[in-house]
Parts: sequence; structure tokens; C-alpha cells
Amino acid sequence: MGELNQSESKSKLQSKSRQQRQSRQQSKPRHETKSRQQSKAPRDPRVNVDADRMAAYEILRKINKDGAYSNIAVNAVSEDLNVRNRRFVRELVYGVIRMKNRLDFYIGQLVRNGIGSIRDELLVLLESGVYQIMFMDSVPDHSAVDETVKIAKREFHGKSGFINGVLRNFLRKRDELNDPDEIRDPIARMNAMYSADESIIRLLIDQYGEAGADSILAASLNIAPLFIRVNTIKISMDDALKELSESAEAYDEELGLIRIKGHAALDNSVFEKGKFFVQDASSARAVRRFDPKPGDFVVDVCAAPGGKSFGMACRMENRGEIHAFDLRKSRTKLIERGVRELGIDIIQTGVHDASEPIPEYRGKADKVLCDVPCSGLGDMSRKPEIRYKDISDLKRLYDLQLRILETSSEYVKPGGRIMYSTCTINKLENQEITNKFLAEHDEFEIIESRVLVPGLDAGNTKDEALSAEPGTAESLGGSQEILKNADGFYYCIMERKRNS
Repeated sequence: MGELNQSESKSKLQSKSRQQRQSRQQSKPRHETKSRQQSKAPRDPRVNVDADRMAAYEILRKINKDGAYSNIAVNAVSEDLNVRNRRFVRELVYGVIRMKNRLDFYIGQLVRNGIGSIRDELLVLLESGVYQIMFMDSVPDHSAVDETVKIAKREFHGKSGFINGVLRNFLRKRDELNDPDEIRDPIARMNAMYSADESIIRLLIDQYGEAGADSILAASLNIAPLFIRVNTIKISMDDALKELSESAEAYDEELGLIRIKGHAALDNSVFEKGKFFVQDASSARAVRRFDPKPGDFVVDVCAAPGGKSFGMACRMENRGEIHAFDLRKSRTKLIERGVRELGIDIIQTGVHDASEPIPEYRGKADKVLCDVPCSGLGDMSRKPEIRYKDISDLKRLYDLQLRILETSSEYVKPGGRIMYSTCTINKLENQEITNKFLAEHDEFEIIESRVLVPGLDAGNTKDEALSAEPGTAESLGGSQEILKNADGFYYCIMERKRNS
């Protein structure tokens, strides 16, 4: 299940926009505070704009205005509009979101009345223009300026001169502008440098120290690599590598995983035939260590969108039973669609609240997977909106995580195993939860507990064994190489004692 669902984890991009609007109302002359409907002239269709940049602008505007999630908005808009280069659109959208505070830090130095004096839609244009200049080497500076100005001409009557002026001023003065790394206060500096909410920064400093927080947040700005799991029910690793020979960058046969250059495989017709599914290296490794076997009875209590269930089905050679649950029908439909596409026969879905018990499953399962709702802090490079969350009060989340683990443990038969996992690096959601559980449940013992923390190992992902029985934390061979730059992740595998 991973990070909190959309209603529970509303992006702070919306509140940031509201703060900027309030600032504008206080600082701008009255005639400048007219609504967009009042001050914006009808779109000028005579201005030809670049379709890819226009699509990126529309996505960013939707995210800013409606709080839409980037992955959903990218897919929806890029399908509706005449997009030529989806990779360019994705890079621009995700880049602007990742770097928003840093971009605004520079833009604010070029505007007389500060960042709060700029209308939301115009600020999005400026951010996309500055991002192209600063971070997209394939885009000439003049193209970044000219194409952004064209969108302004088409969308905003009388504002193209303002956009043009700010961007050209940035080109002239970028070496003279103050840098966020010159800010003395560490929290303010990291907020501007890494576009992370202050509550996230404080938590990371508290748990990993100032240098550790810096490294983790710096790693979160990296473009996340694409990993795909080979559906060994349909195709062997050897044949998969042949089909993806042009896009495969690295692979690990033990994990059944291939790292892909860019996102080319997502647009590849081979990908649509059910031979592959997206799964991060950290998640694939956790499933491998959990070791579901052919014939096992498995319960996945928070299963959507289904990647771990699919991975377990492959490990089980499509033999046995996997009962995959999630809280809403809309989410179980995602699993069902994947099951059909991948040709998996052993997964049954159901709508269920994981914090409530299923009496008929008590003591029946060989394996139980609890991939609980979490803050998602290990996923910031892949889902950039997460960095704007306010995580200052997560007590209700911690209580829910422990409740799900305790409820799900009832399904494990003697000698069976349960895996608690999250896509966060917050120790209060990880070690703290499993420690509390084990303190109250001596019928369980830890088999293996590990955490992957991006940025703490020379810029790569640090793989740390937290606690394990002797002999269970052996070298994972080639998987250590493919785990570089994997998402942040935690898992703890526990076994019910046979005499309990």
C-alpha cells in the first residue's frame, strides 16, 4: 500500500499557493488583485506553442490549483494533449515540483515585490522556464525563454513582457544571485535548497543528524530510476533481456529485476503484454527475503496497487493462494487489472479494512504481508509531492500501523511468517512499531529486519541490517549493485514460534 492515500496526505502545494495569494492581496495594488477570470483575456489561438511545454504547464497548473497528484495528472494530460515527448514532459513536471522552493528562492530575488506578488499561473510559467535553464542541459537557454514567453502570450494578455523580463534577467544575473546554501539556519537552508517541509527536515535531523538529513534530502532530488520485475509466469529472464536489450541498464536474476534507462519501457509495446510490471528494487528485495513458496497460503492486507502480490505470485510459480485486500474497491480494481494483464491465477481480491480482523483466516496463513500506510518519506524522489507534507503530528498513523500489524498477526499459523514493511525511513513508523509489537507478542521472533536509506552511502542507498538471527543477513550477491539509488524502504520479517 505504501504511502498515505490522497485524502490523508493532501499536498502542501495547495496551501503554499494560498499563502502566496494572501501575500499578493496585501502587497499588490488593487487593480492587480483581480481574479484570473477578470484579468485574463481569452486564449489567443494564433500563438503557436510547443505542445510538450504546454502539456507540462497544464499539469503543473492543475497540481497547483487542484492538488492533483503528478503521476495521475501526467498520465491524464499527456494522453489528452498532442504530446510528442512524454519523457520531456515528465522531467519538466517532476523537476519543477522537486525544485519549487529553490526556483522560487531565485525568482523572488528578481521581482520587486517578492515571490508573493506573482500570480499562481505566472509563477508556474516562471518556475518551468528557470528550471529548463538551470537543469535541462538539452534545452538551449534561448529556447527555454522564447517557448515560455509564447505560452504567456497565448494564455495571459499583457503578461508576456513580464515573463520575458524575469527570465532574461535571470540569465544575466544568475551568477550574482544568492544561493540557498548561504542561509545560516539549517532548517531554512534545507527548506530552500531541497523543497522539503520543515517538519520533515526536523524529523530527519532528529533521527539522522544534520549531515545525514542533508544527504537524504540531496538524494531525494535525484531522478528515480525505473525498475521492472520480469513476470516469470510468462517469460524467462534471458528472453526478457533480449526483448529489452536496447533499454536494459542492469539486471539481477535473483530478484527477477531489470533497471531501465529512462522510462522507455513504459512506452514499449512489449511492456503492455503482461511480461513485466513496475516494482522498485527495495520492494523486490523484500519480497525475495520473505520467500513465499509454491503452494503457500498468503494474505496481503494492504495490497494495492498490487506489485508485491504480483512479485509473490511469480515466486510461487503461480501455485498456491494469495488473498489481496485493500480499503476501497477502486484500489482493488487496480490489482484485478494487473492480475488479468499478467496472467496470474492465484490472486483473489477483496475490499477490507486491514485494522479489522477476518476471523476465518485466524491461524491459517503461511505468509502475511503488512505493507502499511505510511508517510512515504522513502519515495520523495519518485513522488515529489510527498516532500511538502506536514508530518509534525502522525500519532494517528502510528496507532493505525501498530493496529494493522497486531490484527494481521492473528492470521499467521505456527511456523508461519509475517512481514511488516513501509516505504518510509521514519524510525517511528519502522523500528518503533515492530519493537512495540514484539514487546507484547513473545510468540513472534525476528528473522530479519533491514532498512534502505537513500543518500547515506556516498550518494547511493545505504542498506543496513538492523537485527537478524545469525546467518540470515548474508550477502545478497548482485542485488547489492542494483539496489543503488533504490527507494527508501523498511521491512521486518517475523516468525510465529511453532509451539505458540
